[in-house]
Amino acid sequence: MLNRLRAALSSVMKPVASGVASTGITPNQITLIGFAISILASYFFYSALPLWGGRLILLTGFFDILDGAVAKVSGKV
Repeated sequence: MLNRLRAALSSVMKPVASGVASTGITPNQITLIGFAISILASYFFYSALPLWGGRLILLTGFFDILDGAVAKVSGKV
């Protein structure tokens, strides 16, 4: 099941990753953006705003997927 999901997600993320890689943004920069968002999410959880914290955690997951896809496309695995 996960392999089918991975294949479907890969076909969607490859064009997005190619576009991001063409801008010159490195996978490490994407990782740092995701990390900064996770710190912001922890602040929202601390401030008793779990809905916003949860949304930001989901966004960090997107950045995690994106940095791996950009690394593959740009050959910086």
